[in-house]
Amino acid sequence: MSARIRYAYLKGQTWLYRRNYPKEVAVLLGQQALKQSLKTGDVKVARQRAAEVNARYDEMVQAAISGASALPVSKAGSGDWARPTEAALAKLRAALLCVEPSSYVEEDRISPTVENSVRRYLMLRQGQLRHGGFKSVRYSLELFQSKFGDLKLTELYRAEGRLFLSLISGLSPYVGKSEHTRGLSLDALVTWSRKGSARICGRTQRRIWSQVNHWLDWCVYEAEVDSNPFTSVRFEAKVQPKPYAVPTDA
Repeated sequence: MSARIRYAYLKGQTWLYRRNYPKEVAVLLGQQALKQSLKTGDVKVARQRAAEVNARYDEMVQAAISGASALPVSKAGSGDWARPTEAALAKLRAALLCVEPSSYVEEDRISPTVENSVRRYLMLRQGQLRHGGFKSVRYSLELFQSKFGDLKLTELYRAEGRLFLSLISGLSPYVGKSEHTRGLSLDALVTWSRKGSARICGRTQRRIWSQVNHWLDWCVYEAEVDSNPFTSVRFEAKVQPKPYAVPTDA
């Protein structure tokens, strides 16, 4: 659910604007495109600022075309192409390029912690899901939160995603059924699971991983983070197809 803004792209933590001029305008201005930093990492703010720069772009293009049509034409000999005088062309170019770009103040966006964001998300989902479905989502996110809760969302990278996948693959299928595991962190649950050899299946691991990624996609939608850092993390656990009994006449 990566955010998209027309004529803008995200570089690092900042949105940049770039829009090519029509060929005839590019020749007049001596540059190919209007380029400007939107000075924000917030997708909602960037979308608003991109719209403002788009309006200025349209004004510049219209002014360039109108101004070019009014340029005086130099006298040309037989067989020469008629063209605007160089002095008038330079004057138009200078006037257009002196238009001040939209100025924005770089904001200090405070990124929420994993713990705070998970809490908000669970409060929302509690009213949307049935009891059993909500318990499953809560369990998955509380596993993640117990390991990375103190980190800010902007401090999550692929490495954290790969570590989480590695840890949940070491969980016992009995961690949710034993009184001794209630309230334990992910690290503590992995340690407890080493007492036995049984491990949760690939299907369960995929469900946990999917629910964590769904929360991160929601964070992108809410502009709490620019992109899901786990999108490129490969889920490698094997998921066995669930067999179904074949109906018979017996």
